[in-house]
Amino acid sequence: MALMICLGSISIPVGVDASAIVRENHDSSTAAQAVSGGDALLVAQTSENDIETFGGIKAVTRPSKDAVMGFSFPTEVLEVFASGGDRVKKGTLLVKAKDEEAVIAIRLQKMRAENTTAVKAAQAAVDLAQIEFDAISELAGKDGGNRQEYDRARVNLLQRQIEKEAADLNLEEQKVQLERMEAQVERFRLEAPFDGLVDQITVDPGQAVKDSEPVVRVVEINPLWIEVPAPTDQTLRKGFKVGTPAWVVMDLPGEPRVVLGKIIEIGVVADSASGTRRVRVEVPNQKLIPAGIKAWVRFDKPNAKWSARLTKPEAKDTAERVGAKL
Repeated sequence: MALMICLGSISIPVGVDASAIVRENHDSSTAAQAVSGGDALLVAQTSENDIETFGGIKAVTRPSKDAVMGFSFPTEVLEVFASGGDRVKKGTLLVKAKDEEAVIAIRLQKMRAENTTAVKAAQAAVDLAQIEFDAISELAGKDGGNRQEYDRARVNLLQRQIEKEAADLNLEEQKVQLERMEAQVERFRLEAPFDGLVDQITVDPGQAVKDSEPVVRVVEINPLWIEVPAPTDQTLRKGFKVGTPAWVVMDLPGEPRVVLGKIIEIGVVADSASGTRRVRVEVPNQKLIPAGIKAWVRFDKPNAKWSARLTKPEAKDTAERVGAKL
């Protein structure tokens, strides 16, 4: 009866080269993994090859709105109010910098802008000078005063009136200075410039940032834009214009689907080296598919196979529900 030795899940008869059996088992496993990986690669290549039969111009999708924001001065982050994926409205506060000193300075300036003491004092001086001038004028009319006193009273009244105008002007300057400081304190706040989605926020509370360092990125991906390098002769021959339809297929998992878009902008300068012209295509994106995906675009109706894959736009409330889940 043969004596067996067990190594893990492998049983080896005594007298047989164990290393050879282990190597054979390892080689078989490696080969199986290679075949499995090769199948996955083949599937991916087949999927892309299938999309390429669509016959369009290869391009990449991008957000229809894209804003990367930062502070225009070195500062420290005080609070972060959003995170990547949040749906935000225009004006939503996203990141706030440390602004205590600026806020205190505004409070002080507001006190100055609302202080009318100097104006009231100047007005009282004008009133007093007017009384004195009227009294001396009355005496002068009755030959009871001299010319020197009259001139002194007249000049004094004029001086007080000038001082009153200066006090009024200074008060207005303080109000303008307050407006300027209030506008400056807005620089400590990064707000959403439009309705969209927060792509990423790269800072945390307490973090020091440099001037113009990227802090937050807000994008709008419904609709998506595609910059298509269309052949110049095609744009001229077919008379491309704003509103011309475009059929788009994006490189997504599952069966490729066709989305109907339209031209929204055409470059006025062609590239002579490549013989192309920039054409911007807009496509609806109610499902909020991420931007930056490969796409194929054509400007004539595809064949029956691809026309049957044309997707219908979803209802607006469906898109809003999808966005609310992000």
